[in-house]
Amino acid sequence: MFEGLDLIKPRILFLGAAEGYEAMQLSAMYPGGDIVFVDYDPFCKDTRFAEFPDTYPFLGSNPSTGGNKVYHKSDFETEYIVEDIRKLPFGREFDIVLSVGLLEHFPDSLKSEVVDWHTKFLKTGGYIIMTTPRAQLKSKLYYEIMADVMNHTYRELMTVEQMGLYLYENGLDILRHGFIKVHNGIIARPR
Repeated sequence: MFEGLDLIKPRILFLGAAEGYEAMQLSAMYPGGDIVFVDYDPFCKDTRFAEFPDTYPFLGSNPSTGGNKVYHKSDFETEYIVEDIRKLPFGREFDIVLSVGLLEHFPDSLKSEVVDWHTKFLKTGGYIIMTTPRAQLKSKLYYEIMADVMNHTYRELMTVEQMGLYLYENGLDILRHGFIKVHNGIIARPR
């Protein structure tokens, strides 16, 4: 789903980053840029990201040879900020603004604000990449079984059509959509 984007050394902003896996995978696919991870929870930076194994392989591209290359966490230029997204000091300076499982944490009345957070920091011509948990039996069972250890705000499972409608109604054009394991995935740009 993420292949073939028009990106060279992208600057990536990951909102609600947790351990940061998805941004590191994108940075391996489009190497040479930098990643800014943001999460309001210090545990995500100090434990989840800090303890993410440097030996974990991210398969990406090698701009020198045109072939494949394996990257590791230490290969990426990163900064991790513990802050409320609404207080970030950035302007429109990112090629990709990414969130994985963020939109569904908010009631419908605040979803347009969540979409705005993505567009607020995006360069002209950049990409918004968002995912939400899929409305499917496997996801529902998982969140029910794991309720005692999961973030209790994971209550809204969506179809990709429902997610796409939220984004379209809030000024985004959908470029691609699909599924990433148990998540819906959408790549979009502001209209």
